[in-house]
Amino acid sequence: RTASSTRFSTMASDPFTLQFCVDDNLRIFARMLACLDRVGKDLYLEASGGQVSLRTLNAAQSAFVKFHLRPDFFAEFVLEPNASLSMKVYLKNLVPIFRSVAGVSKVWVQVASGEENYLRVQQECSSGLRKKFDLAFEEVTMINAVYSPDSCLNCLTADPMTLLACLNNFPPGLAEVTLSAGADALTLRNDPDNIGLDDQKDVGLRTELSISPENLHAYMPNPASSGVSVTFSLREFKALLSLVKELEHRVTLRLEAAGQPILLSSEPRSQTGAPFSVESVLATVVEAASLGDEDDMFGDEPADEPMPFAPHGGAPPQQQQQRQRQPQHGPSLPLPLPRPPQQQPQHGPPLPLRDAFFDVDAFTAALTSGPKFSTLTAAQQAVAREKVQSLRPAFEEELAALRATRGQGAAVTVVDIREMMPRVMARAARAAT
Repeated sequence: RTASSTRFSTMASDPFTLQFCVDDNLRIFARMLACLDRVGKDLYLEASGGQVSLRTLNAAQSAFVKFHLRPDFFAEFVLEPNASLSMKVYLKNLVPIFRSVAGVSKVWVQVASGEENYLRVQQECSSGLRKKFDLAFEEVTMINAVYSPDSCLNCLTADPMTLLACLNNFPPGLAEVTLSAGADALTLRNDPDNIGLDDQKDVGLRTELSISPENLHAYMPNPASSGVSVTFSLREFKALLSLVKELEHRVTLRLEAAGQPILLSSEPRSQTGAPFSVESVLATVVEAASLGDEDDMFGDEPADEPMPFAPHGGAPPQQQQQRQRQPQHGPSLPLPLPRPPQQQPQHGPPLPLRDAFFDVDAFTAALTSGPKFSTLTAAQQAVAREKVQSLRPAFEEELAALRATRGQGAAVTVVDIREMMPRVMARAARAAT
């Protein structure tokens, strides 16, 4: 036993609830943290029964990623008897420590909880140099995604390189991509009407690629269906594919229907298995089923004019899920995930709180002022206005939550409204069911 491993073993007397050492799998551990950093801003770490899970959730609550590390992933693992740990640490503080591990032979991670809470990272370099980092953390209730793999009747397994090569043909900055699983091929395409690019010069460019089943490791579409198409955020999808590629695993996708999440997992190429597993849940966009075309009921953007509001009571009318796009903010329909307690920063010019927001004309005009709304027929516009009015109870609940967080009389910005829309749509969907 080396001196370094003896030093770690004698740490049982130190006030650490959790201690583990990573050596052979250090690069994999660093890549996992980098992937989590591309998806969310907080790392949720849970330890129990000799196993560790690393999770994160993006700001729009539309992408959930989980890495499950089994005991043989670690060189050493020490957890206090009958103890369990659930904590949250800021990824921007943790990831730089693992950004360059080329000259690092071992890393110890130690968590102290009690009178003083901190996470300690110690690195042993091949040159003999030792580094120590102490980070603050917060004890939290663990988050988890709610989904059922058994309900996904469309399944495919592919080399991540195949999918990444296809995605590289799309314009840079694309926010969303549509994946269609048909009987004869797998298709990837973008929506030219809502391309969501930072550089608007490529608006209107349509790209579509088809992958034959022969180029996939496994392809099992639902035989009872003519096909399924789902639209989701491209940023998190590419981050996960890049990680699976670096792990030299295959990627498995399970699809159910538009509006239902995509389930992503990895599987090793060899039969020996791996000491870890990768799971992800990506939300998908919901189409407005009552409209007979692809038009966005609310238009491209929310109204630029200030939208004053104040929550009021009222009996909730019949509610349905609608399609709502938010370029660069992930898919529109959030997953049914517990919301981590955190405050959203304010941006942009403040909007005063006024009772006039829920006036029928003002509220409807604020959300149906896009150019596409004017292209609908009179009957379609009437249906759209009715559906917008049905969102009022969900808006009231979100505004009440925002007031509870920021205080009575707090200003609300246009960016707040845009970030609020996915949660409003989720509340309306849950109320309708």
